[in-house]
Amino acid sequence: MARLGGPLEKKYFETRGGNLGGDGTEEENQSFQGPRWARYHQTKLANATFTMV
Repeated sequence: MARLGGPLEKKYFETRGGNLGGDGTEEENQSFQGPRWARYHQTKLANATFTMV
C-alpha cells in the first residue's frame, strides 16, 4: 500500500543531482503528507517496479 501515493509531478523526472527537496512541516509529517512522504511513496513504487521487471 505504501507505493500508492498521488500522481508524480513532472519535476520528479528531472535530474536533481541528489537534491530531493525539503522534509516538509511538522503538521505535514504528522498527517503523512508533504515532500518527505512523497519521496517515501516514490521509493516504494520504484521497489515494486524493479521487482516486477
